[in-house]
Amino acid sequence: MFTLNPNTMILRNRNELKSLFKNNSKLSQDHFAALIESMLNKREDKFYGVWKAGQSYRKGDVVIYQGALWEMTADGEICGKPSEPPSKDNHNWKSLIIPVDDDDWEVIATEGVMWAKVFDKIGIGIGRYAGEAGESERPEARLDIRKQRQGRLLIFPEDAKQTQFTLLHYESTTEKSYLVTGLSLEEVNWLTDAAKGFVFRKGRVLTEEAEATEVEPTDGQVLMVIKPKRIQGGKELATLGLNVEDPIAMLEITDGHRGKLLFTPDEKCDPALSIVNLDPKCEQNYIAIGVGKDEAALVSDAPDGFVFRQGGEYGEYCHEKNINQGDLLAVIRQHPEQSRPQVGIGTGYPQARLDIKDDEQSQVQILPEQVGGEQPSNAEAVSVITILNAIATTQPNYFTSGLGNQVAGWVTNAKKGFVFRQGGAAIDANQHRLDQGQTNLVIRENGYIGMGTETPFSNLDIVNKNNSGKFLFNLDQKVNPALGILNLRPDTKNNYFTVGADNNHAILVTDSQYGFQFKFGEDFGTNNSEVDINQGFTLLSIRPDGKDNDRDRPAIVSIRPEGKGRLGIGRQPMDYELDVRGMTRNLTIYQDTNSNQIGNTKPLTKVLDKIKLLQPITFQWNSSTGFQNAGEQIGLLADAVDDVFPQVVKTASDGTRAVAYQNLVPVLVQGLKELITERDQTRQELQTLQNEFAVYQQQIEARLQQLADRIERC
Repeated sequence: MFTLNPNTMILRNRNELKSLFKNNSKLSQDHFAALIESMLNKREDKFYGVWKAGQSYRKGDVVIYQGALWEMTADGEICGKPSEPPSKDNHNWKSLIIPVDDDDWEVIATEGVMWAKVFDKIGIGIGRYAGEAGESERPEARLDIRKQRQGRLLIFPEDAKQTQFTLLHYESTTEKSYLVTGLSLEEVNWLTDAAKGFVFRKGRVLTEEAEATEVEPTDGQVLMVIKPKRIQGGKELATLGLNVEDPIAMLEITDGHRGKLLFTPDEKCDPALSIVNLDPKCEQNYIAIGVGKDEAALVSDAPDGFVFRQGGEYGEYCHEKNINQGDLLAVIRQHPEQSRPQVGIGTGYPQARLDIKDDEQSQVQILPEQVGGEQPSNAEAVSVITILNAIATTQPNYFTSGLGNQVAGWVTNAKKGFVFRQGGAAIDANQHRLDQGQTNLVIRENGYIGMGTETPFSNLDIVNKNNSGKFLFNLDQKVNPALGILNLRPDTKNNYFTVGADNNHAILVTDSQYGFQFKFGEDFGTNNSEVDINQGFTLLSIRPDGKDNDRDRPAIVSIRPEGKGRLGIGRQPMDYELDVRGMTRNLTIYQDTNSNQIGNTKPLTKVLDKIKLLQPITFQWNSSTGFQNAGEQIGLLADAVDDVFPQVVKTASDGTRAVAYQNLVPVLVQGLKELITERDQTRQELQTLQNEFAVYQQQIEARLQQLADRIERC
């Protein structure tokens, strides 16, 4: 059998095929094969010519419709319907050719120019990343350029609020990154989610234009990097690196060989600025300045610490660029042999923790270094402060303050020892003199201290200028320690107030006529209120109970079971053991009515008629009480209660009356009992009436029945 080999079959044109059927030619199998091969086979060649309704089409078939080519993209086989011809809205068909003679394009063939006049969008390329679904193939920007499996460019994306273009890069269906650039009237925005942020590089110099197509974005030297950094809480901040690809701080600047600057290094919790010397001779010495929650700090590992100098004039001999010039002002360093700091002012070689020196006059040393570097024993005092005068002489005077485990003190070789004086008010040459002014404090050889007096009576003796009062702190004159305040004003009886303690009690004692008063004073600084006891208003008054000449009267207040006295809060206690002007609050009040404390008890009876005479009222306190804003109250008029139950009313010496409301509770209890008794009697009488009514009712019913029977017989 003849087998057609399509690889060797020669296609014939129409004239050649026509000649086979002329002049009574005898046709062979090869002739018919050539005829078939030269003709178009719709099924095999997938080209059906003009689209027709009712024609079956398979995936990949191409038709012509309205002057354009369309490819069938649906899976399986479909039948063309008149209502569903090929179009951009029919998802079964895809357009293959865009005609240039429509209204969307302008063509100048003679000039080789064509541009789009579209009113919507242009898309170049299809798809996003292989296997990615859910995204429309329709352009999503004025210009949407896509390269499958690599990336995408969008110019004027849909819904963009700014003049914007967007770049997308794909590594896989899940690994993507973007770059968005936007421009508005206020700002230019660059936005990306790339892990390493923005990198700016200096590319190599090109000799040929064609070399530009070979340059990769990652070629060249890194000049600047803006890299995101995630901080606690999920927020991201920028890190900036100049001449470094991976900055290790919020800002890292380096030239690679002289030094680098770090602002807020990554490993630091607190903000810091660090400068590192990269010179190999310096072993990368650094200085760091930072601030934390509680402190600000400067840190360096330079062997000679920190040096502060007064530099030369700006612009003169490049002083502003040279740190090794100028006059020495101060030094902060670590001890050359010990792990402790030293500060020198006026000296580059401090001999103390703080060493302030004037070569001509004096020197001040705080925590001086010990001779030989040895620390004293625990029993010895460590020099804390040393002040030297006339240091240029062979025997300078000194004043030293020291502290040890067993000894603390001030030491001096000055001839007159220690003096505390109040100098003159004028600021003149005298403010530098120690031998002027009024002596305010005396420390005697026996340890007594006098303030306002040069002859202290006790351990601490304070007297005012007018000698009208005295403050004594005593530890020696009596067995128990005490603090006494004396009123020595002339033409008045001297009195005292003493606070002390013995083995069992803390005690307050006074011989003042009216005992103790606790006051609320005026604001601090108002009319010297902080030192004036004759102002403010009384909060609590504790007065003696008895006559002034009664020397055996009990204590004013004693927090003891057997104590007596009167206590007033907001007023003077005159007629009550506890007199409070205002409102009180407590959980429970108990009235002590034990049988062993009361006598002459009698039943309380017939109170209902008296209760009827009481007239409960509502009222408000007036302004004289100070509680006019306390709102509406409920109570009884004391005068009216006194007429009915005088036992619960007390009349004070000033004529005011007060009601013991809790004592009316027994009255109400008795009244309730009387009401219960009357109720029980009423119930009994009602029951008797109900029983009698039942008997009468039975009798009437029997009588009515008799009458009914008689009427029926008649």
